[in-house]
Amino acid sequence: MVMINRTTLTVTAEGEVRQSDPYNFQPSVQYQAVPIGSDEPVVSQWSDHLVSRFQERYNELARKFFGNEGHYWDQREGKTIEAFLREILELPSLNLTRVTMHPSANGYPVWQFHFQLFKEGRS
Repeated sequence: MVMINRTTLTVTAEGEVRQSDPYNFQPSVQYQAVPIGSDEPVVSQWSDHLVSRFQERYNELARKFFGNEGHYWDQREGKTIEAFLREILELPSLNLTRVTMHPSANGYPVWQFHFQLFKEGRS
């Protein structure tokens, strides 16, 4: 294994060279509530935008729902994330459909929350 500019080069048993970069990885689905490709309209919100837009409110609600002010979402339950998003975005009809983790330029992952909004009476 050789490290070159953050990238780790690994030679497999078959002689194949593979690269891995901790700052550049494939997005991964953390939570999925509806089938991918569903016809329902979906909107999204990024975790880092929640923090920057609602800093004090974010910290208060994160403590309420998760017990800490952390910015990592991979160990949080989908239904609890949904309740958190409903309250912080003031969207009681929000239906969380997927949570996806993405790489960022600074090396820390960010999460994208995909959700549907329903009219009153449908949820």
